[in-house]
Amino acid sequence: MPLTVKVRSFLRNLFSTHRVEVDLDQEVHSHLEMLVEENIREGMSPKEAQRAARIELGGIEQVKEQVREERIGNWLRSAISDCRYGVRQLRKNPGFTAVAVLTLALGIGANTAVFSVVNAVLLKPLSYRDPDRIVTLSNFSTSREAPTALSKQVSDPDFQDWHDQTSSFEAMAYYSSREKAVVRGSAAEYARVTSVSPEFFRVFGVDALVGRSFTVEEMKQGAGGAAMISYTLWQSQFGGDPRALGQTMLCPEPRPIVGVLPAGFRFPDNTDIWVSDVESPGSRGGRNILAVGRLKADVPLKRAQIEMTTIAGRLEQQFPETNRGLSVTVTKLRDEMVGNVRIMLYLLLGAVAVLLLIACANTATLLLSKATGRTREVALRAALGASRKRIVSQLVTESLLLAFVAGLSGLMFAHFGSKILVALAPADVPRLAETGIDGWVLGFTLGMSMITSLLFGLVPALSVSKVELNDALKQGGTRIATGGRMIGIRGVFVVAEVALAVTLVSAAGLLTKSFVALHHVALGFRPENVLVMRATVSAPFSVGIARTRQFFREMLAQVGTLPGVLAAGATMAPPGYVDSRGDTLSISCQRNRIGVVRLTWCFPL
Repeated sequence: MPLTVKVRSFLRNLFSTHRVEVDLDQEVHSHLEMLVEENIREGMSPKEAQRAARIELGGIEQVKEQVREERIGNWLRSAISDCRYGVRQLRKNPGFTAVAVLTLALGIGANTAVFSVVNAVLLKPLSYRDPDRIVTLSNFSTSREAPTALSKQVSDPDFQDWHDQTSSFEAMAYYSSREKAVVRGSAAEYARVTSVSPEFFRVFGVDALVGRSFTVEEMKQGAGGAAMISYTLWQSQFGGDPRALGQTMLCPEPRPIVGVLPAGFRFPDNTDIWVSDVESPGSRGGRNILAVGRLKADVPLKRAQIEMTTIAGRLEQQFPETNRGLSVTVTKLRDEMVGNVRIMLYLLLGAVAVLLLIACANTATLLLSKATGRTREVALRAALGASRKRIVSQLVTESLLLAFVAGLSGLMFAHFGSKILVALAPADVPRLAETGIDGWVLGFTLGMSMITSLLFGLVPALSVSKVELNDALKQGGTRIATGGRMIGIRGVFVVAEVALAVTLVSAAGLLTKSFVALHHVALGFRPENVLVMRATVSAPFSVGIARTRQFFREMLAQVGTLPGVLAAGATMAPPGYVDSRGDTLSISCQRNRIGVVRLTWCFPL
């Protein structure tokens, strides 16, 4: 059949339903009359001829249904009809609908909320140009004492040798990031400042949105250096004013602002300011920088790893004092960022998947109970000519409508649930700020709705469609048709639901017990009413260590005289926190029952 004829027939069947049905009725009755006339010519009486013709035809409505099933596009008309009938059934039973929708919405919403986090952290590509070609380079110990020890930090001389001897990378750079006190004019605040090498922005394929990047002269040792700021800092501190370029920031050395990076680029660790690294190279044994690189387009990760292992072997022979048993590992940036978070998120996704299965089993049990009262309805539909396929299609469509409404409700739960997950998640989870409801999450919700509709709707639909017409149409046939089989299926669902619930609750109980145990671990000190603060002397290194220490001593003495202060002390870092590179001043105060504060001030002496 030509395509134009098919399209014309499809449109006629879809939009001219009444006329098509009238033609079908006339055609069936014409065929019946022809059979009657033929029987009369064979010698039958009119009444016998009518009866024989109906028997031979097989029933008018059954014939019509067979013809409808062969029409082009009949599935769409049937789907629309099933949807209308399904909506009427859901409105007819508001209590059942509310319970089923709420049960499924909680399961779908929990899965969608967790998937939104998984999508942002694990699945969504990094927002850089060709992100799969960006890698990190770390030292890897091959010694017998520590054969698996991995150090992310590398030394400046080793990095320079890697850069000069490799041929697998389009660009390679190093960086060092830390929080510092930044002064602009008379205002000071903490900001994440990252020192970078010349090829840093080439690795990520990013250019300045406003202004320019660092010049070769600004990257040379002895130069004054320069600074580039994030789009977020540009908007919050400068109001998006282009005149921010040229202004000087003290971080802690004075650096003029030469450019603004595009919105969304904050690598690493939500950096606010990038400064050109103009410090003198460190020793080969001092590993205090991090390295990244961009692979060439035709270089696979395995080839780059082999080359870097060879270079590390040469350096080990040349510098055995510092590089003995030291190799290099090349890792994709996304894998490095994710780390152990991947396992945690997949476990969480598995837990909410079990929750969804419980919701499906619960809803399937409800549908089986509801199907008990619909046995006579299904039997009447079958007696009027509906095939088992048509009946199952109708019941599954009702389940799909139920799941669709639950999916929409689950999106609302997911919107608030994802925010709660982000708020409760550890601060070191990467890319957590990108969590949200996007196209992938909507597609996941739609897919989950369709899958759940089959999980909880198909078995009840197949079960209720198996009816004995004679028994079902009798008075009290509902109890006969649904006695053994329905009870058995409901029992299976109840057992599965209880088993999954026990598994989930047991796992949650073990996690809660572990959390409580960790919360009560002895810390070795009394943290009650302790206040911890930090401060930084924002001054160039040329000011001198002695003057900085004197400033802290004087401040500590003044804090010790504050009303209610019992004691004050200082250290490089408070208990439980280690930052050997930090120049922060940490202050901790403790308030007793009558409001007296014991102050501990932590600073480099």
